[in-house]
Amino acid sequence: MTTTTKEKLKNQNSIVYGDEPRWNTVFVSEEDRDCAILRAINWYNSQNVDASYSEWLSDYMKNEKYPESDIQTIAKSDGKDLLISYGEMKGVIGFNPPIIARMCNLGAPIPAKYRENLKNCVDFVVRRITRKRNSVVFTSQEPAKTVNIQEIVNKYCDEVIADLDTFSDNIMSFGTAIKKESDLSGLFETKTPPKNYNFDLKGYLEGKNLKGMHCSKISAYYANGDLKEMLRLVEGKDSELKEAYSSYPTQHVKNVIAFYQDILKFCQEISESSKKFSESIRPRRKQAPGIAVKNLQYMTEFPELNIRSVTPTKIVGASRIILYNVKYKKLSIIEANDVGGLSVKGTTVIHMDDAKSFCKILRKPEKFFADIKGKGIREIRKVFDSLTTDAKPANGRCGEDTIIVECF
Repeated sequence: MTTTTKEKLKNQNSIVYGDEPRWNTVFVSEEDRDCAILRAINWYNSQNVDASYSEWLSDYMKNEKYPESDIQTIAKSDGKDLLISYGEMKGVIGFNPPIIARMCNLGAPIPAKYRENLKNCVDFVVRRITRKRNSVVFTSQEPAKTVNIQEIVNKYCDEVIADLDTFSDNIMSFGTAIKKESDLSGLFETKTPPKNYNFDLKGYLEGKNLKGMHCSKISAYYANGDLKEMLRLVEGKDSELKEAYSSYPTQHVKNVIAFYQDILKFCQEISESSKKFSESIRPRRKQAPGIAVKNLQYMTEFPELNIRSVTPTKIVGASRIILYNVKYKKLSIIEANDVGGLSVKGTTVIHMDDAKSFCKILRKPEKFFADIKGKGIREIRKVFDSLTTDAKPANGRCGEDTIIVECF
């Protein structure tokens, strides 16, 4: 009988390391017993026994009368999930529950301390695996997080305000928005304060591409906060503010106030400019569907494939439509280029997205229309994409051979 490579390797390991330890010896002292246990642990660590971990531990749990649900949790787990990492359990260092469980199953004289540790480890591993599985199930069922526009706007405003606050701190300390090396070297010298904050604030704000909603939040932040505080300081009625800012030159305070006031002014200008630009965009003129399709040519039905055209007025405002040319067996899926939807001019569909509108030749039109019968646009798109014929840009033209299959 031929000996396999796996059996040869097992025989070699047996010669080098010996067979699995057995526990039919009576030990004369605790020292002899502990040495035998350590030699056994070293033997298991030298072998490739990871695949047996779940079996060993579940057998131990059966002998100890653990609940069936916990036993199944261990039996179905990967061997690596049953190990205790350093620092995971207080007071347990380098403990391998499956190996100790195997030794208990074989009748090893494991001390009471280790048996207690083994029970604690089993409970810990069961809880950890259960918690991990529950978290995976919860994550898979958790709905996709929706994009919160307000959070995005607030985050961007916070970034701009952080920059502006840095500029205002520099103005208060050095008189200008941009800190220079000369300012640091002469920080404790008497100098003439600059009469303005020397910074292109408007250019900075315009470079941030702020919209009206950004400008209103930034303006409110300074109008109700820092600017209000600086104006109270100038009034001189708040003794605490006067003491807090007593070390700063009066001109620096004036420059900061001018900086805050310019923020409000430029934000107002940018907001109004953005509003005028939005209003200047000419909205698409809406046309009555009946008037838009009055010159449209199309085929009402095609008995050979048992298909009929939908009402052509449905094209106006639709986000997607499906056309089929019975003469050339060409099917087109046309998508609108904006939320206004598609429309018709003469015999051509207009306002279509050229990058998303395609047509393909149907080699088996009977099968295609049978597959898409009663389906939505996503299912139809899948069947369309599965066709092996080449996709070409759709032109949106209709004629006497065109069936308006569906509008969405």
